[in-house]
Amino acid sequence: MTFEEWEKWAERQKEWAERQEKWAERQQERHEALAESLEILTQDVHELQGRVTALTILSKENLRGTGDLRAAIHELAKVAESHERGITRLEGGEPTVPAPER
Repeated sequence: MTFEEWEKWAERQKEWAERQEKWAERQQERHEALAESLEILTQDVHELQGRVTALTILSKENLRGTGDLRAAIHELAKVAESHERGITRLEGGEPTVPAPER
């Protein structure tokens, strides 16, 4: 190998090393960006978990409230039927609404 050939070889090796260094820098930047994205996603997931928990509690409370409301409506319907029968009896007629089953 002549000195000129060796110089060319050394220059190619230097260029290759520079390319490898640039590649490594880009990979490091990508790694840092991915790590940052992962941190943000983790925070978002924790926030969403808190919201889901709150929504679950609200949903259960709404279901309980709905059940209470249905029971109250049922009781009001029974009172209305009873009043209707009483009015009909006072007027001397037959009740138009059948007595509730017990």
